Amino acid sequence: MRKLKLLLLLGGLFAAAMVAAPAYAQQNIAVVDIQRIMRDSNATKSITAQIEKQRNAYQQEITKQENDLRNAEQELNKQRTIISPEAFAERRRAFEQRVGNLQRDVQNRKRELDKSFSVASGIVEKELNAIVGALVEERKLTLVLARSQTLYYNPQMEVTDEVMKRLNGKLPSVTVPPTAATPAAPAKPAGR
Repeated sequence: MRKLKLLLLLGGLFAAAMVAAPAYAQQNIAVVDIQRIMRDSNATKSITAQIEKQRNAYQQEITKQENDLRNAEQELNKQRTIISPEAFAERRRAFEQRVGNLQRDVQNRKRELDKSFSVASGIVEKELNAIVGALVEERKLTLVLARSQTLYYNPQMEVTDEVMKRLNGKLPSVTVPPTAATPAAPAKPAGR
């Protein structure tokens, strides 16, 4: 009798599972490679190019200031033997202050470039989410998974190319907001 009850219970569970299986099988699931889109979309490439251009311009400016500081340090070292120790110490402190100012300026510029990149990337992400949302509505999707979070999936579930095409059409480029970092003051020779 016990075995019969157990078999009936298992049979009932199996039947319930079979009834539920078609509902599960009808779920529409898609997979999107977000990392690829955020790396290869036209908008992201335009952001990267603009940030690199700003970074290169800043680097040229910083390199010039570093050269000016090296020259100022050489001049200061030449003056060490011909000026009083107090005057040298004062000029040395002024020089070190200039070095500190340049280091802070470099850090501020890096932070501002990172902020500009984040703002511009946020525009791409917002549009990407809107496109995926539209795709969910159009295809009656019940679940969209990030490819990086998916162990295995049927390649027919992949919608990355469609999303990329729509994103490139809707957002071919993004203008990177200007940085708030002000250009560094030109370096002045020590002691003048």
